[in-house]
Amino acid sequence: MRDEDEGLVPLLVGDGRSLLILTGLALLFSGGFALFLAARREFLPHDIRYLGMSADALCALGGCRVAAFMFHDRVAFGGTLLAVGTLYLWLAALPLRRGEPWAWWAFVVSGAAGFLSFLAYLGYGYLDDWHAIATTLLLPLEVFELSRRFSPLKIVTLIVNLAVVVYLLYAKRLFGVRGGGAAEAALHERDAGWPAVERATPA
Repeated sequence: MRDEDEGLVPLLVGDGRSLLILTGLALLFSGGFALFLAARREFLPHDIRYLGMSADALCALGGCRVAAFMFHDRVAFGGTLLAVGTLYLWLAALPLRRGEPWAWWAFVVSGAAGFLSFLAYLGYGYLDDWHAIATTLLLPLEVFELSRRFSPLKIVTLIVNLAVVVYLLYAKRLFGVRGGGAAEAALHERDAGWPAVERATPA
């Protein structure tokens, strides 16, 4: 088939590696942004909303140890994103380009583990909108490339990843689902502050 006979999308994405490269670049940007925030010792808006205090207010408690630990955790998170993003770029540029099967499996296992890790938030009830939206936006890129070659494992991975996205939309009330951000803010307001502590304290 000649190039002019193909649609615009196939011409842009080619064999799908360009989307994986885009995913790698997005991870590099996210990792760099996480390091930037840690260096400036700043919290994101959802951090402040969840904690009910700013970084300076938290730092005034306990000799700033809790805040320092949070910044340390963000540095580790940013470094991990940089490492994974770099690995994605290398896999897409060399091994995957040569058609080596292990490179494809590396993407499958990494992507599945990454998306499934968001289920860990169920254990402690904290999932911010930024991570939820980023996961929702990155999923189609990976699914599109990996779905170009059919296999039962890909179907299972696709179903699981889509289930994660549906859960994020429902649990975090994204894009107006279940009342949207206003309902989420009202729920947080009800469960935050001293009145919430008094309600939870046995008489």
